Amino acid sequence: MKTLLFEKGHCHLAETSAPQPGAGQVLVRLRGALIDETHLADFRSGEQQAPYLVSGEVLQPGQRVIDFRRGQSVVTVVSQPLCQYLVVDQNSLIPIEQSRGASCMLLGIAMAAKAIPAAEKYPESTIIGGAGFVGLALSALLPTTTPWVFGVSDQALMFARDLGAAHYKEWEQVVQDWEQSEAPDRGYGAVLVETTGRLQERMWAQHLTLKGGTVVLAVPPGAAATQVDIDATRLHYDQIFWKSLGMCTPEEVAGAAAHLDRIPDTLITDQLNFSEVEHAFKELDDERAICFLMTDDSES
Repeated sequence: MKTLLFEKGHCHLAETSAPQPGAGQVLVRLRGALIDETHLADFRSGEQQAPYLVSGEVLQPGQRVIDFRRGQSVVTVVSQPLCQYLVVDQNSLIPIEQSRGASCMLLGIAMAAKAIPAAEKYPESTIIGGAGFVGLALSALLPTTTPWVFGVSDQALMFARDLGAAHYKEWEQVVQDWEQSEAPDRGYGAVLVETTGRLQERMWAQHLTLKGGTVVLAVPPGAAATQVDIDATRLHYDQIFWKSLGMCTPEEVAGAAAHLDRIPDTLITDQLNFSEVEHAFKELDDERAICFLMTDDSES
């Protein structure tokens, strides 16, 4: 099978052996995945941090798995390297009706929809941390104007502006400005909705909220959601609260279809075959693209 591997400023598809599911695990055949500026940051650093939104088909349930059958269509979030065959914990799988690569978009929209109440709690002082698919979908779904969006790609940030963001900055510029500020403890907003799942942005998030602020993790719990180096001193004195929205339910994923007409078609730059993932990252790195839907219908 082909597995996506990163080096600093480079990626390639390597031939690797197909994994076998253990007890409580399921072997899933990749059908679709979203690649956006969140993964561009991994591409540029050479270190995988961000999870992938994936749609697939169950190939082999492991021992003690009774809720999933061979051939069943599912969506999930994976933190492992993206490859054609994925071993996923059964508790992380969400069954869906249609076997389509694009179904992974519904999972991203459902995650964005879950974050709306948190983002709307203080609409004038809320930040969306990440201009990937989930962050931009959240921007499109918000009833009010998005005050701030932090991201990696200028192309994605311009898209956030078109969706109504009043302010937008690159993450590194935000951190640099904060460090050079005469009042570095002031922060940027009362709520920061972190949509990337990247550890780097998650560590920055605790420094970029106002005193007494909240960082909302709009990605499911798991490895990427729990490995957080929290500044205990700041947490104690400034009362920074962390809140995870948790995994989406099958009902929330199914209900995401009702929001599809509010998501601009141009959010997906193109649909490409998984074998063209190197081209997709080149386009993202050159900032000529926003998000790619990668699909795979091959048998190897």
